[in-house]
Amino acid sequence: GWSAMSLLIFDCDGVLVNSEPIANEILAEMLTALGRPMTAQESMRTQIGKSLADILDETRALTGRAIADDVGAAMNETLFARFRTDLRAMDGLVEALARLFETVHEGVYIGSLSRREGDRDETFAANPHLRLIFGYPPETPERDVRPFETERFVDPQARRQMLDQLSREGAITNHLLRMRRADGRQVWVEVNASGEAQNSRVPRVEVQALVRDVSDRKRLEHQTRDLYNFRNRHGFT
Repeated sequence: GWSAMSLLIFDCDGVLVNSEPIANEILAEMLTALGRPMTAQESMRTQIGKSLADILDETRALTGRAIADDVGAAMNETLFARFRTDLRAMDGLVEALARLFETVHEGVYIGSLSRREGDRDETFAANPHLRLIFGYPPETPERDVRPFETERFVDPQARRQMLDQLSREGAITNHLLRMRRADGRQVWVEVNASGEAQNSRVPRVEVQALVRDVSDRKRLEHQTRDLYNFRNRHGFT
């Protein structure tokens, strides 16, 4: 099963996008022009993992030719031009990310939070686990899943403080909030989020957040504190 996570990192080349075949095609063309004939398939087999500087040094040694200082820059310019026209997501990536979004045991929220009283938040994406944390029925449309609207906060000032920090610093980390679920029950959550203030007609903060239910942890902390206080009051050591 899934455990709590703080960060999920994907390698890019060959995992998210088809950059490796394009890059090796351009590299093979460059090496061939420098007197080191090579196909894209040979480049894939022999050059992956090497830096461009090392490849050029190796080519100088093998060909005995001088290589202009701007060759690397010219190759990168050609490469990025090809990326702009030919770069594509790897086969199955969209489906895989969709499955991850649906099954991960972290609440995932992407939306726009209003900073003006009376204006509603806008939700762009909310995964099933976020609905579970905040007590929304599974069939609730995404547009109606608004976990950070004012009435969800036990302390309304906590919302303003969260938005202030997101606007000022661009992120919050392990941010504890006491919230009200859609069914009225209270829940402690820990939020890691990035945010960007939008200076539009309606002031908003664009937010991408991971949300974790930490109610059990907070309950254990309270029980431990109560036990400690009880022992001190009654002279237990």
